Amino acid sequence: MEEMRSHIKEIPVRAIRGNTVLALSVDSRELERCEKAIREYGLTSPVVVRSVDGAYQVLSGECERMVLARMRQSMTPAVVVERIDDPEATRLALLLSALKRTPTALSEACCSGSSARHITRPRPRRPTWSGVRSAG
Repeated sequence: MEEMRSHIKEIPVRAIRGNTVLALSVDSRELERCEKAIREYGLTSPVVVRSVDGAYQVLSGECERMVLARMRQSMTPAVVVERIDDPEATRLALLLSALKRTPTALSEACCSGSSARHITRPRPRRPTWSGVRSAG
């Protein structure tokens, strides 16, 4: 069995460096929704980071990091991924971003106002830009 390369740890929010690439996808509307959720329910999904030069770099959870800093939180739980180089960190960040943004039957049902009995019925998938093939 392979050794776990990550663990959950309380880390200082000020020690987390933002990820400029991930920050590009965060708009003011998403920040407001994220802040409202954190204030109402707390941080339900820890940020994912890697250790770089004595600090931490965000691999997932840039919006949450921005909100926590804005709220002046001193510490936050984080998933710390160990022994990961730049190319692998980029791949992991892209994977986590795709997983976070992929709609599920539950999230689509909640957003569309469907009742609980409709959630179990599969909904047709809408094509994504990456799945659309150009006719040539």
